[in-house]
Amino acid sequence: FKIISQCEDLLIQYGGHKHALGFQIKKELIPELKKRLNTLLNTLSIENTSKEYIYIDAEATLSELVHSENIHALAQLHPYGEAHLPPTILLKNFEIKELKILKEKHSKLILKKGSDELCAICFNKILDEDQIRLIAGSPFVNTFNNSLEIKIRDVR
Repeated sequence: FKIISQCEDLLIQYGGHKHALGFQIKKELIPELKKRLNTLLNTLSIENTSKEYIYIDAEATLSELVHSENIHALAQLHPYGEAHLPPTILLKNFEIKELKILKEKHSKLILKKGSDELCAICFNKILDEDQIRLIAGSPFVNTFNNSLEIKIRDVR
């Protein structure tokens, strides 16, 4: 978006958001746009993107998450989209009852604290049980069995 905005004088209109960009241009100005974009992209300095920040909306215990009123409230938050993202919860103080690897690339955990249990899934990452003390993830209601689960974004 920053780069295309530097070509504003060539465009009829443009706009976008985090996941998409669009613009209108007169056909005869396309070669000039290509030239300018190539110049801008070649001079672009790549910022250090090694750190990804996760914004935590709330901190919760296992018993708080699996409480029936909270499950009902979380089910009411849909639908999610660009301007309405699912909440990210920081979960701590739990035991790992079980860790399974699914299709050799996903991790499925059963978290436990006292008599409360919660399923958590981490896609495209194999987790090491010894490194999991905190979980940042988004709770969701699994409509197949109507149970609360958490989609893991990161662990520490």
